[in-house]
Amino acid sequence: MKSGHIKYLKELIRSIKTDPIPPDTNPRQLFSNERIFEVHPTVDKFQELIPFCVIEHTANQPERNGRRTERLEPTMIDGVKNLQFLKEHYKQEYKYVLNFWLDDVSQDILSKGDFTGSPLDSGIVDQALIYIAKHERYATFQGATVEIRPGKTALVTDPAEKSSLYKIYLEVIFKDGIFEVEQVPTLASGTFEIEEPTEIVSSEEL
Repeated sequence: MKSGHIKYLKELIRSIKTDPIPPDTNPRQLFSNERIFEVHPTVDKFQELIPFCVIEHTANQPERNGRRTERLEPTMIDGVKNLQFLKEHYKQEYKYVLNFWLDDVSQDILSKGDFTGSPLDSGIVDQALIYIAKHERYATFQGATVEIRPGKTALVTDPAEKSSLYKIYLEVIFKDGIFEVEQVPTLASGTFEIEEPTEIVSSEEL
């Protein structure tokens, strides 16, 4: 897991809106900040927390790369110009599962199918997909580009068989890697000592 991924996912979850509570007329945030988790709460807490969302982390398999992927701005170190490159040691795809736990299917997931710009036209999954479509990539502070795409999605009725609740899940996949900034000194701004040429004579001249 990476902090940048979690920040992105929480912003996605917070962007999901639902019907306002009268007399308010503005769409409201469906999942409040205190109801977004990275670990499932205990089952006996589900009813009091509804609706809530859990970000589930899944295993990933690093793939060795070792190539320079980006050329960065040069830097000066001890008066010597250093070229900078972004080196990707490993390629990785990080898959997270967003588990949206709900109790009102008619209110929370029905979609009109046509998005006019209002979140109330779309259900949870549609809103999440539109968010990803508008935020398909971002740059890290090192300069690496992270790409995001959706995976599988489904509605699961009473998955725990211990409540009258249901959940929608959506996979979100980040194409990322393990990067390091590599610095390579150049000859620019260096100091050189040039020796006088040495005259070479043949033995016949001696």
